[in-house]
Amino acid sequence: MKLSIILAIFQNVLYTIVFLCFLLYFCTLFFFLENPVFQFIIKSQK
Repeated sequence: MKLSIILAIFQNVLYTIVFLCFLLYFCTLFFFLENPVFQFIIKSQK
């Protein structure tokens, strides 16, 4: 019984971490795309 509870908690934590990582990724991506300095760097790289 205790093992299933631990697994359920672990699964919830794992989903939370994955969700936060996606959120951070999208926020960073949005910031990079909106920032003119990074747009200039991307254009100069090509």
